[in-house]
Amino acid sequence: MAVLILPPKDPPLTYRPQRLQPHDPQQLVADSLIFLRMAFGSLDFLQGQILGKAWMTLGAVAVLAFLRRRKLTAAGALPPV
Repeated sequence: MAVLILPPKDPPLTYRPQRLQPHDPQQLVADSLIFLRMAFGSLDFLQGQILGKAWMTLGAVAVLAFLRRRKLTAAGALPPV
């Protein structure tokens, strides 16, 4: 629970995708185990839950990287691509 409620180290839209923490895969699995056990009482869908969370995490990282690049380009810090 503490991992989920601690404030982020970076302010919004400055998240750096290259700084993904090495514990993220373990956190993804642990969160899936806890959620499935509490929500359904079984781990039948563990594989799909982990895969879905991984895809959504990669999608979120891509969107944040795009927004950050657009913000930096608009500020003149990066040349347009």
